[in-house]
Amino acid sequence: MGLEKSGFDRGTARLFIGVDLSNKLNLKTNVIYTDFNRQGLNENGLGSVLFNALNTPSVFSPYDSNGNYTLVPDTPGYGNEVINPLAQINNTYNSYNQERLNGTVSLEYKPFKDFKVTTRYGFNRGNSVGKSFSMLVNYGNGKVFNNVSQSTVSQNTEKFSSYTFDVFGEYQKTIAENHNFKLFLGGTLHEENGEGLFATGFDVPYNSWEFADISLANGLPLVPIKTNGSYKSTPYKRPSLFSTLDYDYKKRYLLSFIVRRDQSSRFGPEFSVAYFKSVLGGWIISDEEFFNDNSKINFLKLRASYGTLGNDAIPGDAFRSFLTGEAEYVFNGNLNTGTAVGVLTNPSLKWESDTKVDIGLDAKMFNNSLEITADYFNNTRKDLLIRATPVSGTAGGSAPGSGNPTVNAGVVRNSGFELALNYKDNIKDFNYSLGFNITTINNKVLEVNNGSGFLESGAFGIGQPSPTRMQEGQTIGAFFGYETDGIFQNQAEVDAHPSQIALGAAAQPGDIRYKDVNGDGVINLMIELL
Repeated sequence: MGLEKSGFDRGTARLFIGVDLSNKLNLKTNVIYTDFNRQGLNENGLGSVLFNALNTPSVFSPYDSNGNYTLVPDTPGYGNEVINPLAQINNTYNSYNQERLNGTVSLEYKPFKDFKVTTRYGFNRGNSVGKSFSMLVNYGNGKVFNNVSQSTVSQNTEKFSSYTFDVFGEYQKTIAENHNFKLFLGGTLHEENGEGLFATGFDVPYNSWEFADISLANGLPLVPIKTNGSYKSTPYKRPSLFSTLDYDYKKRYLLSFIVRRDQSSRFGPEFSVAYFKSVLGGWIISDEEFFNDNSKINFLKLRASYGTLGNDAIPGDAFRSFLTGEAEYVFNGNLNTGTAVGVLTNPSLKWESDTKVDIGLDAKMFNNSLEITADYFNNTRKDLLIRATPVSGTAGGSAPGSGNPTVNAGVVRNSGFELALNYKDNIKDFNYSLGFNITTINNKVLEVNNGSGFLESGAFGIGQPSPTRMQEGQTIGAFFGYETDGIFQNQAEVDAHPSQIALGAAAQPGDIRYKDVNGDGVINLMIELL
């Protein structure tokens, strides 16, 4: 969409080296360099190209009689936010470039039989530059996207890096021929950093993308605003320790235990550490002596697992308070820019956990031609980490530069079945394979930890109610809306029906009629949605 105004190109180079430094020491390296460029359009939500393409009446041609882009009028019914999408594409200018270098370096050392130590260093480093140009443009009388006062150019540069350092040892031992043990011990440290600069220039020469650069835009903003800024993110650190013990008897009875200790800098000192444990078991039934060797079943395995994993994917400073909000005030008759509290903090944030139960069956039949995998799963995610959870307006989350906090908002369960069938065979020299899979899933919100009992999301336009919710007893993201009851055929039906003025406008013949769900004689936003 947008031809040359929306594009992406990428170049990649890769280097891999593997070498045995000795009969006990092995070195492996894998390095990737990536360079890409991107131009983009506004493609989502109110004011996007798609929004304008859908809402511009088809009675208008793209161009007027002079060959210029047709201006969509601001008369009632058209909307002051709807503009010609082709004009929007033509007047969109931006660019973005990123260079990235990432890879791994690992050493594997085997000091003696049955024991080896591995160290691995993974890295990801990159930098980017971006630019966008807002030209002087008029899309028609009253349009909110007009820019008739001052052209601007905004530029930014960012640098980011991360690394992961792993050290782990593996020891294997067989006792009394049939008892096999494998012990795995290790630790890992992950860290991420980032910083950036951004600035805006005013009065771009000749109102042209060709001259859109801060060094050439020497104008001053028409209103006093901050024209530059920077950031340096708080380092994200996640050290972990883990251990795995695998045991099998005659390769037939399988058992594994996993324990890990994770710590995250995204939580406060009291909640940064969490422990997660798992146990897995398996039974290869087809290896039993009682199993019929002449059976059409070549392999049969029963397995089960129970365990818990953690999630800390939230903003790095969600539990800390920063003075990053906006604060403008009048002092001595002048408008001054100050500082206020930023996004609301939540010092009680803790790890989100995902407890998984899985019972499965693996089978191979008809000389291994047919493979069957069947699973029942039940996953329960507790202490869900939800960003921007609405709280009381008196807390200040709606203030400029602020925002609602991240909270552990509830519990969600996913359960269901998975079945996969794969068949392969040949007819003389012709080989073929067929596959089939099906999954059922039952999603249910078990708990929502806020005052209203639900969380809304998915609002598209200004002033419109959110169409989806996370609400106890429902699926996550369930749609909520008004229940319709046909179309008003005449004014008499409008007069006989409860007023719909609360929905934004008085009803007229030809409008959709909505049900009065609770029978109170009023079509009310909150009641009817429930």
